[in-house]
Amino acid sequence: MEQAARPAVVSDDLGAYIKAEATWAATELKNARLAVLLTCHSSSIAALICICRPWLLVLCSEDDDRCYIAYQLVVPVLELGAVMVEIISLFSLLGVFSLKPPDIRVAPQPGRRAGSVRLMTRADTLTEAWWATARELASRSVSLEQLLRFWGELGSEGLMPHYDTERSTTNDVVRQAIIPKSRRPDGGDCLAKVFQEGGEVMPPKAMVTHSWRNNFRDLVAAIIADAGKKDEYWRVAGKLKGSPIDAAREVDKLLWKLHGNEHRYWICAFCVNQHASICGGYADPPPIADASAYK
Repeated sequence: MEQAARPAVVSDDLGAYIKAEATWAATELKNARLAVLLTCHSSSIAALICICRPWLLVLCSEDDDRCYIAYQLVVPVLELGAVMVEIISLFSLLGVFSLKPPDIRVAPQPGRRAGSVRLMTRADTLTEAWWATARELASRSVSLEQLLRFWGELGSEGLMPHYDTERSTTNDVVRQAIIPKSRRPDGGDCLAKVFQEGGEVMPPKAMVTHSWRNNFRDLVAAIIADAGKKDEYWRVAGKLKGSPIDAAREVDKLLWKLHGNEHRYWICAFCVNQHASICGGYADPPPIADASAYK
């Protein structure tokens, strides 16, 4: 496996940038595939030695001493070699021997308008401003208590009164509840920062990935299940089928049981400023019969 980094790539051609990245990625995949193949072969050899060891021992014992001595030397060497190959392959898969990504410099493209979006290089991502923004974004979080309090408000007159537990998706809730609730005179902020106003900034303990097209109730149920150390969330979702307002009286009991403030999550719908950069696409229009409820 190669260990030396490729030289820096400097080119005025955008195609050269793409080709260099593709070459680097292909080399990394080739090395990873080789590491997996070596691990499989070494494991097979070790297993074969274990299976054949009694037969080889009997065979060598019946022959002269030289055969027995060869057995005592060769078998341990093969076993040790198999272990070493597996260790080296493991280090390779962990990235110890990985090539450094090519240092790309792409000159401005002819005909590109001034101020237009340019291709970000790896050097750009190493600026202090970039890291400061990344750290601030990563430090945002929503506690289980804040999430359940928010969910309990859905369907009320003040927050998305037309919320439907069975039909409302995360996309619907973001556009019709999270964005209005986080609106500010200067435009708005992420709801996680609104929740933390005047309080201590607490980092998340877990990151939640989800689909904006899924039912918002299922997202809440999955997070509750995680806080309760459950492997599945469908039982929790079944208990949340009623109106959030009707189930709000159960929130305090649930928070006391799960220690709601101790569980903090990074959820893009809450931790990204949806006023500045929306994560999901446009929501589907409501049915004609129900259109009046969305006005």
